Amino acid sequence: MYAGIKFTEVKAEAEQVWTEHLKRQDNKKDNGAPVEEEKNKDADSKTEAFVPSREEKQPEKVADTGEATPPPAPGKIEKKIRKTFKDCPDLAVAVAKAENRGMIPNKIGDGHLTFQQDGITYGFSVGIFQIRYLPGRPNPEELKNPDFNIKYAYEMFKGSGWSPWTQFRNGEYKKFL
Repeated sequence: MYAGIKFTEVKAEAEQVWTEHLKRQDNKKDNGAPVEEEKNKDADSKTEAFVPSREEKQPEKVADTGEATPPPAPGKIEKKIRKTFKDCPDLAVAVAKAENRGMIPNKIGDGHLTFQQDGITYGFSVGIFQIRYLPGRPNPEELKNPDFNIKYAYEMFKGSGWSPWTQFRNGEYKKFL
C-alpha cells in the first residue's frame, strides 16, 4: 500500500478504464469518426487520470490538470538516497548512478534477462536502483516510484549488501564516487 491506495485496486480500475477506452475507440472507428487521444473524465482524487497504451507506456497524468507528471530532479533523488542509506550515502548514490545513468525513475533495463512464468514476463530491471522484477517482488509500477524503489533497495542492501547490483560487483560504480 502506498499513499493510502492499494495497487491492486488501482490496477483493476486502470484495466476497467482501458477496456472502456478500447470500446470507445472501436465505436469511433466503426462510425468513421477520427480517433483522438482522450482523458479520463472519471478520475477521482485517489487515483491518477490516464489512459494507458498497451504498445507504449504513456506518461502518468495528474488528475487535476491532465498534464504529465515530471520525474523528480536527480538532485532530489540523490537527497532521498542519502537520507535512506545513512551509513553509506556516497556509495549508494554511486551504485544508483552506475545502475541507472540519469537516475530515471521509470527506466526499464536488462531486457535480455527476461523470462515468462505463468504468462507474466519477469527478469527486467526497474527504477532508480534497477531492481529486477522477479516472482515475489513488488510489481514494476511500484518499483518505478522513486521513494518505494529507494526503500526497497535499502531493504535488499540490509539483507545482501551490494552483491545484488551488477554495477557494484563489476566496479562500475567507482566512476561515480
